[in-house]
Amino acid sequence: MRVLLNTISIVLFGFVLAACQSDSADKQAANWAQTGDVIWHDLATPNMAKTQAFYAKLFGWQFEEEMKGYAIIKANGREIGGIEELGKVGARSYWLPTLAVDDVDEIAELAERQGGSQIMAPVDIPHRGRVAILADPELAAFAIGEAQPYMRDKSEQDNVHAWQSMIWSDNVVATLDFLQDLLAYQIELQQPDSAAVSLHHGTQTQLEVEETSNLYLADNWAVFIQVEDVQTTRRMALQLGAEELKWERADNHQVLLRDVTGSLFVIHSYPATSEQSAKPNDPVAQRISVDQAAHGTASETQVLR
Repeated sequence: MRVLLNTISIVLFGFVLAACQSDSADKQAANWAQTGDVIWHDLATPNMAKTQAFYAKLFGWQFEEEMKGYAIIKANGREIGGIEELGKVGARSYWLPTLAVDDVDEIAELAERQGGSQIMAPVDIPHRGRVAILADPELAAFAIGEAQPYMRDKSEQDNVHAWQSMIWSDNVVATLDFLQDLLAYQIELQQPDSAAVSLHHGTQTQLEVEETSNLYLADNWAVFIQVEDVQTTRRMALQLGAEELKWERADNHQVLLRDVTGSLFVIHSYPATSEQSAKPNDPVAQRISVDQAAHGTASETQVLR
């Protein structure tokens, strides 16, 4: 129950604070989030000071405390998420993504009909609209919020979220069915021999789902963070106390790490061989294009549905 309460609190804090900032933003319709986009990331941690020090040294992130126990994460001067301290010592740290939807109530009701649940029923946030927190059939939590007022800077920058999240599942079929029914994602297998599946609208990947039997990874979210040099950042992260996890997709251009309090994140970069074919903020497309070049094939993706 404490985990659910903390999940509710970080989303409420994050939405309220982001709402205040969105009022003063220069709204450009082309940058508004669309249905299914990841529009916010919150990091819940049992040791806020330790976590902040880690990310500040690794990525140069800044943290602006807005209230006791909650701070806005900034990278290169712009807001990319929030961080909150969990009230329980020794609690497991985790990332919580927020997905954009057109109708929060409709999606929340649909989630229950599709086997999910409502951790927090839809609620109105001043200057922001309605938000809710849901869980899929495997109990992986995520938030949903109205898309229109939100803006996302889609420019390519290092040390910033790629506005994409990945979840590991020990029941991929159930997870994919739920997410596709909920937000009408298109689903593609990244490679015939890969356990990873990309979910997208059009050409932009929003989420990835990867099969795992590892109970630590199962139903856990990770964020993608672009860096200039993966191996240099990897070495620095390990020196700062992070742990590199075994991952079949790891290579010179992407690595899975666990931070100092247990949250998962992927650092990635764009190889020169895929600069023309990869979309600038889409690690999945970049990864596919590299594999295609290596194998000399025109297309290695396989549509599942």
